Amino acid sequence: MVKDATDYQNFHETMERNRENDGEDERDERDFPPVFNKRLFVTQGAVIITKEARRIMAGIAKCPHSKDPVLTKSELLTMRSVVDGLKLIHKGQDYIKNVLSRCVTLETYNAFQHVKKKQWEDILSCYYIVHGAVEVTYDMSGAGQSSSRNVYQPNIIYSHGTAEYLGIVSAEGRDEDIAPPATVYTKELCEFIRIDRDRFHRLIEVEETILKSEILRYFKAGKSILSILAEDVQVKILEMIQKHVR
Repeated sequence: MVKDATDYQNFHETMERNRENDGEDERDERDFPPVFNKRLFVTQGAVIITKEARRIMAGIAKCPHSKDPVLTKSELLTMRSVVDGLKLIHKGQDYIKNVLSRCVTLETYNAFQHVKKKQWEDILSCYYIVHGAVEVTYDMSGAGQSSSRNVYQPNIIYSHGTAEYLGIVSAEGRDEDIAPPATVYTKELCEFIRIDRDRFHRLIEVEETILKSEILRYFKAGKSILSILAEDVQVKILEMIQKHVR
């Protein structure tokens, strides 16, 4: 354990020392940690950000973290051009698209900047790279990491670029989230779509509660053949429907 901690500290000291020289023409690269481009989570959908979508996301960014923004039907329709491309998250489910529409904001960073978590976050939210390139590291012992699925290794610098995700949120629950990076460092001008992790999971719970209530109401309706089934059978069918929706 002591060796792992020492290796981790030495790794970050070397990384930060080299980054202090970013932007200079002459750099000694002999001590650089290895950099890998592991393109596991690249979207296959197109993210289209219109002027109106930017306006809506700017409004969402101003919404207090403890509150959830409310969008009109017209605004939700406008946001579809943005969230449709986030297929690894919504997987074609409309209710998840609607949740995403209320969770996404745009963030822009210049080259050679750190992307930092918000003051209320234990770990970074989910980021989608609209354009740009970053170097990231993962700390498996970091806060919240033990409850998330990890697919990367510590003490390695990974490079990511346009149309890639940095961590992924899952509608199946926080424990199914792909762990985000511990550090994100931009190598050029970058624009990100940020999916607020807490807000996403909070709204998913609300939407799934409403969906479950609507299904139960249909089950118990006199016109439904399912209304004649025993209650325990209805519960089992409801569970199967929920799994299929997910």
